[in-house]
Amino acid sequence: MIKQKINMNKVLKILATVLGIGLLAMSMGWSKDGFKFDFAEGVASDRAALYGYVLAASATVLQFIFSTAYRELNLTLLGLGIVSYVYSIGTNLSGITAMQGRESANAMGWILSVIMDVAPEPMIAWGLGQSLTGDVIGNIVKAFSDSPKPTPTAKTTYSKPTPSSDIYSKLPKAANHKPKNYNRGKF
Repeated sequence: MIKQKINMNKVLKILATVLGIGLLAMSMGWSKDGFKFDFAEGVASDRAALYGYVLAASATVLQFIFSTAYRELNLTLLGLGIVSYVYSIGTNLSGITAMQGRESANAMGWILSVIMDVAPEPMIAWGLGQSLTGDVIGNIVKAFSDSPKPTPTAKTTYSKPTPSSDIYSKLPKAANHKPKNYNRGKF
């Protein structure tokens, strides 16, 4: 009988990815419920659910983008990332509070909404081997502590001309001869 050694790190990566996706689905469901769309009479509730899921998916994608390498994000993506976290935590809190049957949120509702909103992205990233590219807490700290950075553009480099790069050195050399009347002073 062959004994196989279980690679605990590989098992944890699989669990982190699967459970991260599960938390993400739950968070999106609570966000959808927390949107609380009030439609005019006659508008189907499945349309409201579709809008809620599209908004939840959009916020999730922005959160994944925000959780990447901070220096590669422009100011718009940084701002949208922060806003999507705030908005998503708020809608999660509304959904959780409604599920609990409460009129107002309690401390556990706040804690759960933050966990449900912040945990899935790093869990999935770690499970896929991408945990070192950036993180939400680090990026929030950097966004509020760093000075604004310019949007990256194509690098323009200038080098000092060298004798071989001088344009005049590329012109043909003049013949080294003197006109016939050169020494007379008159032409």
